[in-house]
Amino acid sequence: MAQAKNNFLKSRMNKDLDARILPQGEYRNALNIQVSRSESDSVGSLENVLGNELLINLQPNSKVIGYFADEQSSVVYFFVTNYLDPNPLQPTYDSTKTHGIYSYNTLTDQSVLLVSGSFLNFSQSNPIYGVNCLEQLLFWTDNRNQPRKINTVTASETTGYYVKEEQLSVAKNFPYQSMELWQESQLGTSATKEYETTMYDVSSKFYPNGGEALTNGAVTADVNIIINNVVGEIPVNSIVTGPDVVAGTTVISFDLATNTLVVSVNQTLNNNSELVFNANPYYESTFNGDPSYLEDRFIRFSYRFRYDDGEYSVFAPFTQTTFIPKQDGYFMQKTPAATGIEENDEEAAYRTTIVEFVENKVDKILLRIPLESSNVLLQQDLKVTEVDILYKESDQIAVKVVDTIPIQAIFNQSCTCSVVGNPTAVTDIVVNNIVGGVQVGSIVTGEGIVDGTTVVSFDQDTSTITMSVAQTLTALTVLTVGEPKFYIYNYQSKKPYKTLPESEVIRVYDKIPVKAFGQEIISNRVVYSNFQDKHTPPSTLDYNVNASEKSAFSLKNGTVDVDGVFTNVNTINYTNVTGNVFTGSFVSSDAAGAIIPPGTIVVSFDASTLSMTFSNNVTLASGDLLLFLPNSNVEYNTSRIEYPNNSLKENRNYQVGVVLSDKFGRQSSVILSNSLASAIVDGQEYIGSTIYSPYRTAGVNPAEWPGDSLKVLFNSPIHPIAPNYTTGWPGVYNGDTTSEDYNPLGWYSYKIVVKQTEQEYYNVYLPGVMAAYPEQNTLELGKTSHTVLFNDNINKVPRDLNEVGPLQRLFRSSVELFGRVENIDSTIGTTRINEQYYPGRVSDIVSSIASMDDLFGLDPVSIGYPVAGYKEFYLYESNPLIGRISTTTKFGVASIVTRANVDGVVTANTDIIIDNLSGPAPQPGDIVSGSGILADTSVVSYSPGIFTVEVNQAQTLADDTLLLFSPQVAPITIQNLAVFETSPVESLLDIFWETSTSGLVNDLNTAILDQSLGGANLAGWTTTNFTEGAIVGTIINGAPFYLTNNFGSQVAQADIVEFSMLSVVDNNNVDRASDFELDLSLNDGTYQIKTNNLFWFGVDPTIRNFTFTFLAQTTDGTISQFIETASLINLTPVITTCPDGSTLVVDITDTFVTQIQGENGSAYFEAAGQTPAVKNLAGQDLVWEMTQYNAADPATPLAFGPFTATPVVPAEGTDDIASLDLTKDTTSAGNYIIEVVLKDAQGEVGAGSLSTVVSACTFNVEIEAPCKDSRAWIYKTGSQPGTIIDATAVFSSVLSGSYTNADQVIEIDTLDFYNLTANIYSYCSQEADGNIQAGDLGAAGPYKSSRVQVFQNGSWSSPALIQYYKPGGGGTAEIKMRASSIVGGQLQTPIDWSTVTSKSLIRFETGKGLVNWNNQSGSTCGGVYNFNSMVGMNGTPVSPPNDSSLNITSGFTDGGICFAQPFIQCNPPTCTVQIGDGTFPYVRAGFQPYPGGGGQNSCGSTIGGVTCT
Repeated sequence: MAQAKNNFLKSRMNKDLDARILPQGEYRNALNIQVSRSESDSVGSLENVLGNELLINLQPNSKVIGYFADEQSSVVYFFVTNYLDPNPLQPTYDSTKTHGIYSYNTLTDQSVLLVSGSFLNFSQSNPIYGVNCLEQLLFWTDNRNQPRKINTVTASETTGYYVKEEQLSVAKNFPYQSMELWQESQLGTSATKEYETTMYDVSSKFYPNGGEALTNGAVTADVNIIINNVVGEIPVNSIVTGPDVVAGTTVISFDLATNTLVVSVNQTLNNNSELVFNANPYYESTFNGDPSYLEDRFIRFSYRFRYDDGEYSVFAPFTQTTFIPKQDGYFMQKTPAATGIEENDEEAAYRTTIVEFVENKVDKILLRIPLESSNVLLQQDLKVTEVDILYKESDQIAVKVVDTIPIQAIFNQSCTCSVVGNPTAVTDIVVNNIVGGVQVGSIVTGEGIVDGTTVVSFDQDTSTITMSVAQTLTALTVLTVGEPKFYIYNYQSKKPYKTLPESEVIRVYDKIPVKAFGQEIISNRVVYSNFQDKHTPPSTLDYNVNASEKSAFSLKNGTVDVDGVFTNVNTINYTNVTGNVFTGSFVSSDAAGAIIPPGTIVVSFDASTLSMTFSNNVTLASGDLLLFLPNSNVEYNTSRIEYPNNSLKENRNYQVGVVLSDKFGRQSSVILSNSLASAIVDGQEYIGSTIYSPYRTAGVNPAEWPGDSLKVLFNSPIHPIAPNYTTGWPGVYNGDTTSEDYNPLGWYSYKIVVKQTEQEYYNVYLPGVMAAYPEQNTLELGKTSHTVLFNDNINKVPRDLNEVGPLQRLFRSSVELFGRVENIDSTIGTTRINEQYYPGRVSDIVSSIASMDDLFGLDPVSIGYPVAGYKEFYLYESNPLIGRISTTTKFGVASIVTRANVDGVVTANTDIIIDNLSGPAPQPGDIVSGSGILADTSVVSYSPGIFTVEVNQAQTLADDTLLLFSPQVAPITIQNLAVFETSPVESLLDIFWETSTSGLVNDLNTAILDQSLGGANLAGWTTTNFTEGAIVGTIINGAPFYLTNNFGSQVAQADIVEFSMLSVVDNNNVDRASDFELDLSLNDGTYQIKTNNLFWFGVDPTIRNFTFTFLAQTTDGTISQFIETASLINLTPVITTCPDGSTLVVDITDTFVTQIQGENGSAYFEAAGQTPAVKNLAGQDLVWEMTQYNAADPATPLAFGPFTATPVVPAEGTDDIASLDLTKDTTSAGNYIIEVVLKDAQGEVGAGSLSTVVSACTFNVEIEAPCKDSRAWIYKTGSQPGTIIDATAVFSSVLSGSYTNADQVIEIDTLDFYNLTANIYSYCSQEADGNIQAGDLGAAGPYKSSRVQVFQNGSWSSPALIQYYKPGGGGTAEIKMRASSIVGGQLQTPIDWSTVTSKSLIRFETGKGLVNWNNQSGSTCGGVYNFNSMVGMNGTPVSPPNDSSLNITSGFTDGGICFAQPFIQCNPPTCTVQIGDGTFPYVRAGFQPYPGGGGQNSCGSTIGGVTCT
């Protein structure tokens, strides 16, 4: 059997030629093969190789940027995107792009879209290299977004489970708000709408000034009630309540002797009926908590979220201490009704040195947990599954868990529903469309609902809510039951059930990088590398701080009355303002007929004209009440209600800072204020971030003082809003995925922190303080005071026991004291026994401590011991410790001491004349002491008129002897409560403490900008003119940009104090400010940027992308910063010198061909002559591409041609131009086509490279070979057609025409040409018409057009002639037939296309054939020619002429040499067509029509015959 063998040494696939003329060493088609290169006899044979096969197209027009193959599950995960970020170092976001994460199971060939959405923010410029799968969690990082993860099982089972950043970030959503401890009061009325703290005492039946009793016997219509079992007090005018007590009853009197209670209203009561006086309205008889559990505890609460994959959020900020002292902190004088004996708290305090009622009265707390989403969306939006209630005691580090709340409980706490029917004046309301749950006691709101309405009960079977107030509602009214934005946890003095480990307590933020390049799993832990670990915070913020009284409770809402009728306008007049109305406040109205679009806000108002402008048009009637609500809770004042007994400690220094956080808990360091100026707001001065809070002055009424608080006044917003990836500034959060400014990692929230290093101190409760000395009540008055130290005060004011001797009795002390309550003399007619003391900043010092006898040198056995002044000390009989206090002003009460001097000498006399009497007059019985006085001497009488004291025994005394008169029972004037405060312990720890004040940065910025002239945004920023062709002075902006306020209006030039360009940096953070200039010349509040330098677009994006930072300050002092970016726009490079379209003739011995010059499009090309020279920059980062073709085969690039292109880069600091030197290294002659393309940015498409078009530089090069003698021959191809097929196709259908008229028009498809120069030729006289190709006789040959055959029934039909060829798209075309002849007047054509089966194979030919020969140098020449054509050949100049030297091979059966030209000396040995690489293009030359006609679109009169002459 015959065998055909072939090798494939050329390793070249050739689809251009018919398989029948395929040269040796090439192949037509192959899949998954390689050509053997072995040195054995198998060289050139084919070998199988592993290949790729398209299994599935996950996302059209996209690219896989990362993958992970999970071998255990046979699943491959792909990360796919169609976005290529033009500036990857300053990433941009495009909401129109498509991103996806797919899983592909290699066993089932099934793919699943796990996650999709623009929020994925993938980019082809950020491939994902770090991908790992840990159990069913897929982690990845791309160094563009933060690290992320998904649960692959959940994502595949639940379509659309992950739809936002918070759901797939490794760092979990941070609950930035602390719990709220205030709510609308259940005791208030709808008219008052009062608020209350959620810290309650529910275990006390009555207030501290109240009591209870039982009736002793039945009472019938009587005001006199006999009672027993009395507990507590029964104050006159106190309110009496009880099961059967008439409402409004008060106490008239109570007689302890008869136990008779007289009330204001007749009562009818049973025996043992309970009566309560001044009842606690919050009392819960069924309270099941521990009433005493919180008494001695200072507790703060927080919460954290647990998410669907078991992760926990960081802790939310803790509340302040949940503490309200018993009796609300007031000293009281109570007289229990059962005893009638008064009990004085102040007296008890100094006797025990403690204040017993300073214990926590709180036993129930409603912890209001703010929900970022509503209660029904919390799980869906944030994937929260549980909430932990956290508990921390003030003296412990540990954080404990009180309770864990499942998400279903949160879901069920509140709901929305719709009213069924039209209920009228009823309490039972049927509802449907319930989303959430209905809880008894929840507040109900909705259109038409009476204020203060609550749920009494709910019947699930009938969906009926019983409400506390009758309602009249319309069908489909949407009701809100409860508070969907809060979960309210009822804490009832419950002990925690577990303690969190230390690792969770110290986790104050998630340590997940902002972005990371590398990721790996090590020991089941995710480890990141090459990461950015935090955001760059601002160095300072513009705010001031004030320490003053807590502000009155306010939610910053208000009302006005409409003054006039307004229809579809945005400006109205108003009157009767109540509360707070700000620019930026939301406005609404319940008035009938009022039309206010949702979201309408106040843009401005003028208090002088009482006019107000809104953001939308409104329709209002005169008298309509408008309601105003703030756009956030940033300016709420709630501390008076929320923490009624908490106060800022006085006489302390505070440093207030701000901590910013992104949405995922990455927190900044503490940021302080840069404000050097103070501000006055509402009469209060606000200064920088450090402030001293002094003791209050005498102008404050202690009984009405609500406590102090720190207040922060932000003067300027937290700007810039846009991120700066070069510096690490994250910008401000924007969670809108449809916005081009989407920024999920910007600053999201803030919290206020405070540093206060003066920590623990004591209150010293004293039994009075004596001013001056006991015996000398004027000595050092105002400089020295004395007090008794006993009990716990000995430890609060300790003696200095360092370096003391064994017999030492007088001790020094250095304790500093600040007087807070001063005892006063209660004998001078006032009802007060003490008063507030205001010490200022200077402290008093305890200078010495000793027992009374040792301090004053008293002898306990001496006569008259002790004298009256000493008896005023508390417990003087026990010789107590006395502290001597050095004071700055008088503190305390001076002792009552009677002193006098003897007036003259007394000799053995009982009458003593005195003078210089001070103090009360001597009284009978007073003990007299002094120098020379006998023992047991006492006063008998005193005669004030003659200043004579009679004593009980005769005395002999010297003149001027000092006498002291001490009563037997000394008057007690100093023993009233006095309070000192010890100086605090100074902490060495530089710590800022978290407060409960926090909020959203966007809300804060909005509040600042709404109420200021400050700029909120820059509008109109474009850089369309910033091209590399820009010269110095070019304005890069397409139009001027300008400052807008928070409502989108341009800020007037008159309101702008400063607008400046703070900085310009490139992506390497290099200062480029000198390259640009801020143009302020327009002077109308608009601005432009001019260039101060030239630029060029290179491959390095870091030096051609710029970040501008602007600062704007308005006349009200508001300072805003803005970040804008500008990217240099590339221009197409230019080839400046090229022999385009010409032919360069080069001698074969020459090496150099030509030089081509070009530039990158930048303005540097025109910058010649500068010093230093810079024109060379126009030639940087250019890439030249040269493609060479054999002129005879212009469709096939030469892989190894004779030409070499060498780029020349201009030297730095020169005016040289970039060029391409073209050289050759061939020794063969030939004609070539050269194409030169110039690309900038090193040709990297990802870097934005542009390229010149091919036609910009295409020229011919003719290499002249050394001449060689030759003879020229004329060869006739023959009169019979050759067998070359021009094209094949598949018949589709008949479009029009008929076989009879030989004008059928058919449609063909799957058109395949065998060479790029082959064609289907219309009839030679056919004119072009649209896509119909014109005839070309020279190409069509003797048939004057192509002929077509169809393959049917196993053979090819006779050929038929065509009229025209009309190419279509996608390999389709139209062919119109023409007659081959006319027989008997009937047009003839051999094919009736109406009978041809669809999809039949057809082919086209013109009778061409292949001719090869050798020229005079022995080189093979050849081509494909028409039959009946002439071919010119150069050959060996043999003589006589002999064509055998041509070695002609022909595809024509009857062709031959018909003429030999004369001998030619020194003729270049060129070919008509050189075929050295095996490609045989079709040629058009050679056919000669019959003389007398023809040529191009003209047809000869006949084909005739070509004859040799």
